[in-house]
Amino acid sequence: MIRNVILHLHSELPMKADIESLPTAADAGLLCTNLRTIEGRKPVSTEFLDSVFFMPYNTIRFIEIPRASIHSAGLDKDLPQPAALPAEAGAVPDAHIIVTPPPTTAPAPAEEDDGLEHAEPDAELLRRIRDA
Repeated sequence: MIRNVILHLHSELPMKADIESLPTAADAGLLCTNLRTIEGRKPVSTEFLDSVFFMPYNTIRFIEIPRASIHSAGLDKDLPQPAALPAEAGAVPDAHIIVTPPPTTAPAPAEEDDGLEHAEPDAELLRRIRDA
């Protein structure tokens, strides 16, 4: 069982689910259990939490499977290891590294006070509103 797989659906918020095995090209969709929102709540569209859900692949944009979930399921040997950087990548001179300076905390520009925010409503206007 691979837990905490994140399903990125078309025109929907991402959902977390548990799947039995890694998807293959021969599958028509993804069979999953324990469907929930990212926060862990029951989705509005589901009736029972203990159901088995079949998600057709045409409703899924992509599937995000955390490496920790794959490792805990014992499927490490089936996946390629992340590629190591080539040796010349470590020899990039510092001139090519862009460091973004931290944002400065400049004082907020003074807003023009048009006087309408603090104006008291006219007594005649209040009387007409009450009488209406």
